[in-house]
Amino acid sequence: MKSLQNRLILGILLSISLSMNQALWSQNLQKKDSLLKHLKQKDLTLEERTKTLRYIAYFHPNFSEGLRYAKQSYAMAQEIDAPILQAEALEEIGHLERLLGNNDRSFEASLRALRLYEEEGLTERQAASYTQLANNHISNEDYPSAINYLQKALVIYVDKPTAYASTLLNLGETFRLHHVLDSAEVTFKKVLLLNKSIKDPYIESYAQGNLGMVYAANHNTKLAKNALNTAIAHLQPLGDAYSTSIYKAELGEVYQQEGNINLALSQYLESLAIAKEAGLKEQIRDISGALRSSYEATGDYKEALTYQKTSQVYQDSLVNKQNV
Repeated sequence: MKSLQNRLILGILLSISLSMNQALWSQNLQKKDSLLKHLKQKDLTLEERTKTLRYIAYFHPNFSEGLRYAKQSYAMAQEIDAPILQAEALEEIGHLERLLGNNDRSFEASLRALRLYEEEGLTERQAASYTQLANNHISNEDYPSAINYLQKALVIYVDKPTAYASTLLNLGETFRLHHVLDSAEVTFKKVLLLNKSIKDPYIESYAQGNLGMVYAANHNTKLAKNALNTAIAHLQPLGDAYSTSIYKAELGEVYQQEGNINLALSQYLESLAIAKEAGLKEQIRDISGALRSSYEATGDYKEALTYQKTSQVYQDSLVNKQNV
């Protein structure tokens, strides 16, 4: 299930781009509506309007509409000659262009934001741009460039424990995607050590889960199961359906490595149920594909065909969405 593994890039880089659950979507919708009302006030200064437009872009659940507001924010920031506001708007443009699949435009906006932060001497904001640029390179599967940018960000975040650990988490995941598994393992273990003092439940969960995926890739099934089960136990109370679904699917693959098809099927089915409840179309497609393979291995071709059809339906839906 390489396609499942390659989608799990967690931490600061993709924390906003993960599929939003219904509660978060509703909260952002309320914030967006409130900001739109605020924007109608006639006594707002141009600077306040610029910031409000960017906040609307940030909270807008429709990425295309959000991009439109981010571009308005950038144009207004240029009008009032406010470099920092321009850079902040460009950051949001870069983020939304990436979510919309426009990686070249995202990369260009992120670079322009970085140059403005450099001109203004805003070091920490440069680090944020580095992580965004790393994300662009990950999207292009240019992992060495992504690693370079993440390492630059780490130098800046050295005195910011949470940001440092989150960036290190993403560095480990980039190593894993680049199949440099030794470096990935060392990096995730370092994150876990740092988190003993930070005590961030998400950092703990993602480091454990991604470390489990490294162990699985190295066919160390005992350690993989321990790490993945630890991650799942932490994440389920947090309501993180996306990560829980993927870690359970990965656990299914570990059981399949061991030849325990029944336990593999159990984990895949639980993972699929979570993905369906959360509306995670890509995960539904991929887990259905894994179920098809598992049922074929048991000789249950009727069930295999059922999940093959499910996988194809969601693949067609995703292709249609991308085309739109």
